[in-house]
Amino acid sequence: MFELLPLIGAVVGGIVALVFAVLSWRAFHAARVVSGTPPRPIAELLRGPAEVKGVLHGDGKVEAPMSRRSGLYYCMRLEQHRRGNWEVVLEKKEAVEVWLDDGSGQVRVYPQDVQVIVSSTKRALAGVFEHPSKDLTALLEKLSPDQMPNILGPFVRWREEVLEEGDTVHAMGDAQEPGAEGERWELRGTPTLSMLTDRDDSEVVRIYQRRGQQYLGGAILGGLLLGVGLWATFG
Repeated sequence: MFELLPLIGAVVGGIVALVFAVLSWRAFHAARVVSGTPPRPIAELLRGPAEVKGVLHGDGKVEAPMSRRSGLYYCMRLEQHRRGNWEVVLEKKEAVEVWLDDGSGQVRVYPQDVQVIVSSTKRALAGVFEHPSKDLTALLEKLSPDQMPNILGPFVRWREEVLEEGDTVHAMGDAQEPGAEGERWELRGTPTLSMLTDRDDSEVVRIYQRRGQQYLGGAILGGLLLGVGLWATFG
């Protein structure tokens, strides 16, 4: 049994290296796409990867759980520090039907299905809850009444992001033609390009590049584990 451990380690290392290599390629590819794809007027959209910039509008409102602000989209995220990393223990997103208008046309976007990155303090709030506490319990009952997450003490950090009517944002994704005349174009997220943000292009490129570097580190560690396992097995 113990003779198989190096081979098992090599297999695990190979899988880890492959997964992180693919993720790293996707992140660096997204950085190249964003840097090489300036925002296009919505009226000139073509099918395929696209970036647009415009003003958010929506049909209806949702209420953010912490700030009670009324907006078009919110994301509430709770995290705990475990095993040396911040891990998400609960995340909830809600959105109404949302579209961008840049003056030349309109395109529907789906903030609940893509990565939303906001930096403005107008749109994002953050804080810390002690655990246990009445405020944290009340929030959990509001966000997830049917299944309470497993939270360990002594505290959790929270972040709430809200997008409101009239906010100006960039949207990146795959442009899709309307299904019928009179309908809006759609911008759908893809595995390599999926973002809605209030940051400019250069910041978005840096985000994808940092992510690619982190994934590349995981791929290198997996490759080292693969090499050591193979050497121990056949060397």
